[in-house]
Amino acid sequence: MLLSPDWQATSIFNVKLQPGLIYQKDFPIPECLITSDGKVFGDIYVTLVYNQPLDENNASEYCRTNVDVSLGSIDTVGKYTKQVPLDTPDCAGNFEKILIEHGYKWSPVKVYKRSIPKGVNAINWRLNVGVLTRSQFELDEPQDATIIVTISDPSKILPVYNDFVVASRTKGWVTNALRVNNRLRPQQ
Repeated sequence: MLLSPDWQATSIFNVKLQPGLIYQKDFPIPECLITSDGKVFGDIYVTLVYNQPLDENNASEYCRTNVDVSLGSIDTVGKYTKQVPLDTPDCAGNFEKILIEHGYKWSPVKVYKRSIPKGVNAINWRLNVGVLTRSQFELDEPQDATIIVTISDPSKILPVYNDFVVASRTKGWVTNALRVNNRLRPQQ
């Protein structure tokens, strides 16, 4: 992320979640990743990390919360469709039992990704994040979660970063470039 090239853009979200409420944020798509016929293409990676409450007294259910994120599109009648699936190469179909069995359901680190080389008819995008708690467990404070979204041009040519900043400001986002100071330390 510190050496991000112009053909990709990364955004970081730190959210506080309450059970039963969904964090929603309109997500900007860079103009250069929209084809002349209105399709969105590119590579999208979403990483979710959170520090969940644990309870050793609950055996295999020691993880007390599950956070899930989806990046998807909204059609003209308001229907939401997930566009970036959970990266589960060994869990075709993402059935609930398989997700739990392989640790994807209650895992505090999840990766979602999709490569869209030919484009998809989806212009209005939204990021949705929610938290689920185990039965008879209540959060004492909101569940913190961090989501990192990277969108890029598969050909590694287009000005994704610049177009993402413009699209972000159009959505009303306040953007800040990550400033990094290099400290050189003499080796002894």
